[in-house]
Amino acid sequence: DTFLSGSSAEVGAANPGPELSPELHALVSTLSGAMVGPGDGPHMANRTVLMRSCMLDGILLKPDRPAVPIDAAWGSNDPGGELVWSFSALTTDLGHERAQHYVLAAALERPFNLTLDDLDLPTNSSYVARDWFSGELRAFDEGSPLLLSMVGLHAADAPVPFSFWTISEIVNDWALLGELNKYVTASARRISTISTADGGASGDSLNVTIRGAASEEVTLCAIRCARSALACATAASPLCQTAIVGANQEAVLVF
Repeated sequence: DTFLSGSSAEVGAANPGPELSPELHALVSTLSGAMVGPGDGPHMANRTVLMRSCMLDGILLKPDRPAVPIDAAWGSNDPGGELVWSFSALTTDLGHERAQHYVLAAALERPFNLTLDDLDLPTNSSYVARDWFSGELRAFDEGSPLLLSMVGLHAADAPVPFSFWTISEIVNDWALLGELNKYVTASARRISTISTADGGASGDSLNVTIRGAASEEVTLCAIRCARSALACATAASPLCQTAIVGANQEAVLVF
């Protein structure tokens, strides 16, 4: 299957378009992790949109599994429209997993309070949710559901209103927001391992080993805060570090 990455008519292309929701189609295609690619004509692709889905060499930065609907979609609490999620399971130096989740809400018919249970997350963990487009941060834990609403999105995202949230687990006082210019901000294809400097309950620094194409410039962002979702959501601007991937296709970023 294919999609068009631009919103302009593509004269002479097999599919002339125009595509009215190129960003949404690119996002859905990326979260599917399937054999979906750009169908733009020669010299007609929107490179900015396409590069949000992949490394410099074109390798897809995908989640660990295709996005699936939340269980509420089959119950009386169904918000209508489409509400799907996926995740990346990242490995720490101690062999534990640090979860990164992705939530796409499109054309919801009514507001919906997303809970930890909707994403099969433990209630004793805390997370910070980030609006991929606006950068807004919100607390996400047992007492703070994530309100998803299409209010205010219709004009900017016509014809289909949608929002996309990434959800970062707070571990050892750090929330790794990831690669903010990619849809899948913390793909396991990009991030090899994560560690804190002292390996204890509260690390002085966060070390992230990444993979990529040789000479690729990669920027990751993180927030340091107390083990509280509210503290992360109200923290100062995220810390961001940039590295150039070496000839061995690896690099380390230290926060």
